[in-house]
Amino acid sequence: MSQKTTAAPWGRIPPALDLRKLIDKLELPEVGRRLVAGQRKDIEALVEANRQAYLALEALGKRQQELLRAAYDAWQTGTREVIAAPDLASKARQSAKRSQQAFSEALADLRDLAEMAVASNRQVLGVLNERAGQRLQEIGLTTGAGKVATEAVADDAPQAQPPSRRRAAAGRTARPPR
Repeated sequence: MSQKTTAAPWGRIPPALDLRKLIDKLELPEVGRRLVAGQRKDIEALVEANRQAYLALEALGKRQQELLRAAYDAWQTGTREVIAAPDLASKARQSAKRSQQAFSEALADLRDLAEMAVASNRQVLGVLNERAGQRLQEIGLTTGAGKVATEAVADDAPQAQPPSRRRAAAGRTARPPR
């Protein structure tokens, strides 16, 4: 069975590969399978985080559009009311009242948009943090409670000495500071 390749200006392009079939054919040992499965889960978490970020941006855009439409409608209504005022003093009071109201609404709208952005960021980071915790657990760097097992790692790690002590230990004298 031969697979067809297509020509490209820089050479031949191999046919599309199904990575899952290729990995199954490799007959990886259990450790290799776990590594590949972990990478797949990492990619799935990134895809989910990107999907959620896209949906959040879409919702934020829709909300901005709604706010812009409401502001435009309020501006039109306010303009009509100012024009309909009987004298110049009434027009000035009406205009000042509308300006203050528009400013207050704009601040509330900005707060609303900021809260939406923060909530979506928390959701996306939650997906990534969850996967990071799972990954640490998979490689044995966390305890059952999800805390990083730094004590166990620190006990096994060789103790590093500052450069001046290493030189002194090797029979060299340390340079005086400049």
